[in-house]
This record gives sequence, structure tokens and C-alpha cells, in this order.
Amino acid sequence: MHFVTSDTTSAKDKQVSSRAKIFFSYHWDVQNRVLALVQHLEKYGFECWTDVHAVAKQPSQAAKSMSLNSRDSLQSEIQRNMKEAKAVVCCVTQKYICSNNCAKDLALAELLGKPIVPLLFEWISWPPESGAVKVRKILAPHTYIDLSNDKLYKRSLPSVVTYLKKLPDIFHS
Repeated sequence: MHFVTSDTTSAKDKQVSSRAKIFFSYHWDVQNRVLALVQHLEKYGFECWTDVHAVAKQPSQAAKSMSLNSRDSLQSEIQRNMKEAKAVVCCVTQKYICSNNCAKDLALAELLGKPIVPLLFEWISWPPESGAVKVRKILAPHTYIDLSNDKLYKRSLPSVVTYLKKLPDIFHS
């Protein structure tokens, strides 16, 4: 799936002076869409982190066959990067709200007091009615941005950028 926006303003004009680190929590079923969104946000001056960066650093290991040490290393890297992040964007799908790893990400974000920004990558009722109870409780008070299909993605992408820029302290150290 490819996403294209019809924005005519140059990315350089839109960049902010310092970079805000955004942590992405998602289920790997939407990884390509997440990476496309990351690429878009980086044009606006956001520094984005996904677990793809961590897995890529582990030579010749597929994510599904990681050793215990590399899983521990990945967890440490996830924790470190979330601590450094100014916000946590969660890319919500049915698989996401049922995932133990995603539940851990959200619990850590809540524990660290990070702003949580839910983006619907698949239409689900809101607040979520299925999935892990802890995930539903954490997500319920938040307003989502709907990116669940191509039309909504194109229309709502500017809202994602605007919303992230308005978060408190997003571009301050």
C-alpha cells in the first residue's frame, strides 16, 4: 500500500529548529505503513524511532528467531528509546490491541507519563471493546486520528503533524 499526499509546501519550510523524538508502537502487520508515516514525519523535523532500527542492528537475525539475549537487548533498547521520546504514537489495529508486546509498550508509556497518540490503522470501535483490558484502559481516554484507509490517511496526515507539534514540550529538550 502506498500513501501519497498532495502537499506543495517544501519539507524544509516546515521543519522546526530542533527535533522531537517520537516512539512508534505497532504490530508488525502494519510495519510498511508505519515506516511510510515515519518517513513523512521526518520531513517535518520529527525524529522517529521504531523497533525496525533495533532489529536492523542485529546482523543476520530474523525478528522471529531472536535469541533470548537479543530479545533482552531489544527490550532494553525499547525502554531506553521510550524514555528519551517526547511522545508515543501507537498504530492501532485489532492485532495491536491483542498483542502482549504492544500492551507492554503502552504500560511503559503510561508509567513514564508519555503523551500517547493513537492512530487507527484499521477501523475498530472506540474506545476499543476487545483486546487486553490493560490496553483498553490506557487507550480509552485518548482521542484517535483515523488513518484506517487511503482516503482517510491522505486527509488526516496533516492532522497528525499538527497534533504532534501541539503536544507540550514536544520540541524542547
